Amino acid sequence: MTLLWVSISIILALNSIWLLKVNKDLANRNEYLIRQVEANRHNSGLIFEPMSDEQINELKKAWQDEMDKDTDNKED
Repeated sequence: MTLLWVSISIILALNSIWLLKVNKDLANRNEYLIRQVEANRHNSGLIFEPMSDEQINELKKAWQDEMDKDTDNKED
């Protein structure tokens, strides 16, 4: 009976490890797709490589500058 419980515990542990890996892969893929969508919105084109954090920060700064310009024009 003890062997049965040990076997079940090992199977559940392996299943949990596999699910953690799948979850991490999905989270990484999700982050990649979000970066791709953000870049496509700005560039109206396709980007096949993920963006680095520096590129994302530059893109956010450019968007902020555009929004600031739009806000300044509306106040006139």
